[in-house]
Amino acid sequence: MFIGGNTKEKYLLKPGTKILGNKGIIEFVAKSGSTKGVEIGSVAKTKKPFLVKDIQFGIYRNTIPDCVVSVNIYRIEEKDKDFINVLRSPIYVNVAESSEPKNFHMSPEETVLLEPGKYFISFQIVDCDEESLQAYLSTPETERDHSKMRLSSNIYLKSSYIRKAALGKMEHMPVNIGMVVKGLEYQ
Repeated sequence: MFIGGNTKEKYLLKPGTKILGNKGIIEFVAKSGSTKGVEIGSVAKTKKPFLVKDIQFGIYRNTIPDCVVSVNIYRIEEKDKDFINVLRSPIYVNVAESSEPKNFHMSPEETVLLEPGKYFISFQIVDCDEESLQAYLSTPETERDHSKMRLSSNIYLKSSYIRKAALGKMEHMPVNIGMVVKGLEYQ
């Protein structure tokens, strides 16, 4: 794809302010079924065409074996009621088990050119080791090791949305996981 004109590097989405340092975390718990967890993301607005080049997020700790997360981009229309996916396929990221913080940087494989408007850039657990998940879920609640099957991220103060089930209703939330989106803005 070729678009004429000048460009400048710009952040489309910044993380916001980190809350409580490394003591403030959001935990995602893997679930059974087609949706492994909730979808959370931040809202970004662009006034000019924007080419997405780099998406970043950090994971504080992960105890979910074979964890795969997806990053997706939705255009928001009709007063925050319609969320239209702009990617042909989500961006998948393998997140290895680790007790140490890790940062992830990824570039979309497809050209992602956002027209002026409002966008929801989201994060969701989409897959994990099914045997480990079933063993965890089959253990009685009172006997579970609640430090297992968790993915943790630091909390940042910035408006976001959360969706608790696939194609479910989006709900406003005052915090997010600190995603960053950089790229080129066309002048």
